[in-house]
Amino acid sequence: MFVTNYLRNRGVFVLIILMLSLLTAWLISPRSTPEIHHVQGTVIEVTSGDLPTLLVQLENGQQTRILATGTPPTLNSQIQLIEKRYANGEIRYHYNKTNNAL
Repeated sequence: MFVTNYLRNRGVFVLIILMLSLLTAWLISPRSTPEIHHVQGTVIEVTSGDLPTLLVQLENGQQTRILATGTPPTLNSQIQLIEKRYANGEIRYHYNKTNNAL
């Protein structure tokens, strides 16, 4: 009985130290905030279903597929997207449903 309690306590101690070190590493890791821009695009495809998606052609000719929450816009309609540019070069687009009264 003494051996099992000793091993259990050692295991709990190791887990606590591991969690504290992971928390500390997460807290001191640098975070970059993305640059946020608004871009215009034209809806060229609407896919309906449980999660409706839009295929949008941006002003620069790129195409991106995004999730459309709520009522999706119609084909060939102009919509505004939120573009987030991260420090590592990644670009993400989001459908800006609130400001799409174009």
